[in-house]
Amino acid sequence: MKKRYLMTIVIAMILSLVLAFVSCGPTSNPTGGDAGDNGGDGGDAGDNGGDGGDSGDAGDSGDAGDSGDAGDSGDAGDGGDSGDGGATGTKVATPTFNTEDGSEITGSLKIRCETADATIRFTLDGNDPTSSSAEYLGIITIADLKLGTITGNNVTVKAKAFKDGMTDSDVATGTFTLPRVATPTFNPMSGSEVTDNLEISCETDEVLIRFTLDGSNPTATSKEYNREILVSELSEGTFVNGKITVKAKAFKQEMLDSEIAVGEFTMAAIPSPPTNFAVELGSDPAHQIRVTWTPSVAGGGFGAPTGYLVICQEKPDCLVNHNYDVDGADTAEYTVTEYLLPDTAYNVYIKAVNGAGQSNYGTAPDGLTTKLVITTAAD
Repeated sequence: MKKRYLMTIVIAMILSLVLAFVSCGPTSNPTGGDAGDNGGDGGDAGDNGGDGGDSGDAGDSGDAGDSGDAGDSGDAGDGGDSGDGGATGTKVATPTFNTEDGSEITGSLKIRCETADATIRFTLDGNDPTSSSAEYLGIITIADLKLGTITGNNVTVKAKAFKDGMTDSDVATGTFTLPRVATPTFNPMSGSEVTDNLEISCETDEVLIRFTLDGSNPTATSKEYNREILVSELSEGTFVNGKITVKAKAFKQEMLDSEIAVGEFTMAAIPSPPTNFAVELGSDPAHQIRVTWTPSVAGGGFGAPTGYLVICQEKPDCLVNHNYDVDGADTAEYTVTEYLLPDTAYNVYIKAVNGAGQSNYGTAPDGLTTKLVITTAAD
């Protein structure tokens, strides 16, 4: 009897604890709480069992009160918070450029992303980057940017960052201005008559100028300009209605190619032959020949001369020619002092010259003779 009484007391204490726990548990599951209450009732039944003898064993059914723990299942709802902590789709930071959008790039372009170990990919043709676009490897040079789609002097760069286990970044877009080589210029200017040679220059330092004489646009493989273009070279170009079109373009690796310079030029006509051509021995008759003439005059389809050419042809075999360049359109005489031998006969000729070429041989006062013969004195 005493043993049953102690058991009843223990069961009652357990039920009291269960009821206390249930009363403090979440109200979101009142059904579970009711189950605890029923368990308590079972405990009362146990008390009655104390008086009823063996039926008191039914008090053990008070353990059913533990079913009140089912009320704790309401806490499982808190497990839903783990959904927030499990956001494996955290977004990669949007890439940024080291040059402000709309600015000119003077060195190179760099891209960075605040998300560690993210892979940045980019495009230069205006399309959004994908996982197969070019990978950014630390720097984009102007030479690289020149390969993109250029509108005016501008190129649009788009960048996107990727990382496994994270959502791809937004697309960063920047439009940048690239430096361009200055357009070449001609001397003389377009529309002029070329009487000497043609020069091409560029204000941008250390450029490579290429040009054409057939009207086509210069490319990176066109003829390189490394000195003034001789009139004789221009004469080999393509003429349309008496004019030749020269096109020039300048190149530099870290800049956009220049615009194409276009010049139209007429070629100077060759000069007319000198007249009143005459020869005589100089003050040193064994080694000097003095040549005189009337300068050429422009007009009638002839150009103005820029100088003259005196030719002394050594006789009798006439295999040795000595040519003497004489500057000046208005020059009318020249004394030959070099290479002449004493007591030697020479055929002497004269021509007028300019950028277009040489005239026919000058004529003596009779208007017909073009070759004058003179013999130097003996020493």
